[in-house]
Amino acid sequence: MATNQLDTLIPTVHKTTTTGRFQLSDDERRSAVWLRLMDFMEARLHVLREQNDSVKLDQDATQRKRGRIQEIRFLRALDKPAPTAVTDDSE
Repeated sequence: MATNQLDTLIPTVHKTTTTGRFQLSDDERRSAVWLRLMDFMEARLHVLREQNDSVKLDQDATQRKRGRIQEIRFLRALDKPAPTAVTDDSE
């Protein structure tokens, strides 16, 4: 999916003006639903890592498993506030 197509799918209210990164508000990060999702993703990540480490997977299955792990890590990172842009006004 092209970046401009992705931008149309992301609600403007959740985008930051400095990074364009999807961002949750503080209240959303403290919500019961988000906390439950974080717990679920942590448990799912643990299972996927164990499967990746212990099972003899072919190359394609390993890549799919690693892709799932990477996607969960990406989603869990939404729990952290987006970095703020630093501008140098001294010039």
